[in-house]
Amino acid sequence: MVLRASNTINVIPAKAGIHPVLKGLDSRLRGNDNRVCLAHFVRRSKYLVFKTKPQLTITSALNQTQHFLNKSQIPDARLEAELLLSHLLKSDRTNLYRNASEFLSSRTKNLLKTMLEKRARHYPLAYLTGRKEFMGLCFLVNQHVLVPRPETELLVETALELLQKQKKYLLLDIGTGSGNIAISLARLSPNKKLKIFASDISAGALKVARTNACFHKVSRLIKFCRGNLFRAFNRFNLHEKVDLIVSNPPYISNRERKNLPLDVRKYEPPAALYVPTGSRGTFFHKQIITESTRYLKPGGYLVMEIGIGQAPELKEFLEKIGYFDMIIFLSDYNSIPRVVVTRCSGNSEL
Repeated sequence: MVLRASNTINVIPAKAGIHPVLKGLDSRLRGNDNRVCLAHFVRRSKYLVFKTKPQLTITSALNQTQHFLNKSQIPDARLEAELLLSHLLKSDRTNLYRNASEFLSSRTKNLLKTMLEKRARHYPLAYLTGRKEFMGLCFLVNQHVLVPRPETELLVETALELLQKQKKYLLLDIGTGSGNIAISLARLSPNKKLKIFASDISAGALKVARTNACFHKVSRLIKFCRGNLFRAFNRFNLHEKVDLIVSNPPYISNRERKNLPLDVRKYEPPAALYVPTGSRGTFFHKQIITESTRYLKPGGYLVMEIGIGQAPELKEFLEKIGYFDMIIFLSDYNSIPRVVVTRCSGNSEL
């Protein structure tokens, strides 16, 4: 990635020795990135010529970044250019255009070049900036966690509606990752009498989740536990005490991997994406459904995100168990069933 800007040429008549205008100029201007660099002089007959360092405005940087991302086949190139510049300049996107004629410092240009080289290799934008917006909240992310998706907001919105119906609530979040689901519920629910237990098998993911909980000032409401699915909660004696279980489990099968975008397939944590080799995409959903019968109290809810085409199989499985008296599938903005909501009847046929 080459960020181009025009050099400003200054020509000063040259006489014997150095021109008086240049005396002392070096000490005054050496440290200014956007002005004169006296390291390069060229003697040409009657003139002494020197060049300023290239200057790059925010507008030029946006346009060149967009062009580079387009050539690298990155979707939404203009938006990503704005997000990268906003991150580097610690500004919002609106201010980029308000301050369009301002120049980038050499440090900012070098950082932008480095980030673009990584993005050209499809390294996720959220990992480059270290953050991702979800439910209007900012979450810190890295390669230990799945990047929060917009479609998962439907799961949170559904859970928030359920939380409004009771004063005290005990929640479980299975596979918390960055903590985006549990933390969004704790932050956005009008009901603050919540106790949330959130599990993940990854120590790295739990570290990110705890950091996010501290950032959003909800640490007192959430207990993060390491372990696979419900095993993380064994020591807390939560059987038949839970009002709501939420989960966005891995649901990508081996044959579906090739359909994922390269930045997801290459860089995001496999444990957060894929079911075991040879298993169907509903592998973890069925485990969670089965084990939830031990934890949900009568009238409690299980809310999960599901993959494309998985609704019929899960509906059949839920009906076969006979433990739930309500089964609803909610569709995303593309009319794809994305969330399943079930209610515990307390009458298990297992």
